Amino acid sequence: MIKDILTYLNGNFQRVNLVIDSDTGIIKNITKTTQLSEKADSDLILKYPNRAMALPGMIDVHVHFRDLNQKHKETIASGSQAAAAGGVTTAFDMPNKEPPITDKNNLRSLEKLISRDACIEVHPYLQLTAENSLTLEKYQWIKIYFGHTFGASEINETVIEEAFKTALLQLSSLTTENVTFTVHCEDPQLLVNKSQIIIENWDDFLKTNPTKLNEWRPKKAEVSAIKKIIMLIFNDKKIEKECSVPPSSKLKVHIAHLSTKEGLHIFLEAKEMQSKKNSISLSAEVTPHHLWFDQNSLKKLGVLGKVNPPLRMKSDVTSLRLALKNGQIPVVATDHAPHLLEEKKESAPSGMPGIETALPSLITLHRKGLLRMEQIVEVYSTNPARLMGIHQLGRGNISKGGVANLVIVDPKEEWKVRNDDIISKCGWTPFDGEILHGRPLITFCKGKIVFER
Repeated sequence: MIKDILTYLNGNFQRVNLVIDSDTGIIKNITKTTQLSEKADSDLILKYPNRAMALPGMIDVHVHFRDLNQKHKETIASGSQAAAAGGVTTAFDMPNKEPPITDKNNLRSLEKLISRDACIEVHPYLQLTAENSLTLEKYQWIKIYFGHTFGASEINETVIEEAFKTALLQLSSLTTENVTFTVHCEDPQLLVNKSQIIIENWDDFLKTNPTKLNEWRPKKAEVSAIKKIIMLIFNDKKIEKECSVPPSSKLKVHIAHLSTKEGLHIFLEAKEMQSKKNSISLSAEVTPHHLWFDQNSLKKLGVLGKVNPPLRMKSDVTSLRLALKNGQIPVVATDHAPHLLEEKKESAPSGMPGIETALPSLITLHRKGLLRMEQIVEVYSTNPARLMGIHQLGRGNISKGGVANLVIVDPKEEWKVRNDDIISKCGWTPFDGEILHGRPLITFCKGKIVFER
């Protein structure tokens, strides 16, 4: 039992008692604080400071937990432990692994690994390829790499169109209720070929040339890719013919890691068209690192700040923050992509860890007056649950009879981030040295304590 805790319930905060059945993992009861005595029937009574809050477990729809042939970077075990430390109880794992998750056999093997090693709920994505676009195996979560990035091969618009059609046919034939395509949007025709880039010391180079990554992976590449995806959704007559989809079903197209104000503008314009396509839902996410850092941060971060898409201009950060505050960006996701420090220094793979610092970084933005705590829950728990079709399973909210996926935080607690405290196998964070607020105190997944500080 968690006694006398300020709890997020039905869109606002109320002070209640939470009675958790650890055997079933269900929230057995939610009572007013005046209704419970110290002699309550509970094996364990937890009491936290008055300023502590109980939130639904965070849901991260974009993580890279590596494993398989990349165990040195991260494993399902270490990644899920890091997630629990960050208050995340459900994570969706990207498929650009070694080997990539592109077929049923690899997918089933990964699911067995997750079942054995994960301390939180982890769901794997399937990677779209030219070979599987017509036979998506009735799978619910699919990743599209429209533009090359670490560990993934790009695909073209024809393949993407075929995949959308296949999914719509599945929806219309009632073989599945929801399909979510998450799209990495960078037009490959507008990216500088990495074989043309030869750098001896990436760290020194980026510290003295912080704008170069934006020259090689320019804003226009993101804008162009988003436009092409939206054209496929809304303007392609071939797809429209297949849209006899039941009202209860949705083809969801989710744009990963928005990084530019121009891309944001295109997304918002398309959202206004969405009502004309009742069977298709458009969504987007922003990462904490694109809300926190800009290209000038590379002067300090160097190669540690090398990500795809790259850190952008300060004006982009400002626009993304404002859109998040105004409710125009529905989801925050980390794109947690760990590499060892020595790998970053030697070969400069793109990606950075983020799952342990995401919730504290958002709470810090709350403390700065940018976000309400209710909004943090919406963009990092409630909306992700709806996007991925798991909200009806009790994820993304706290309710009697719902699954006990919870995190307790103290939003006023200040702490200094240190690499030494990072649980992820990579052992570092771009937030090293930053002062953040709201480090999780304890995390429950299905009623079990999976992290406690």
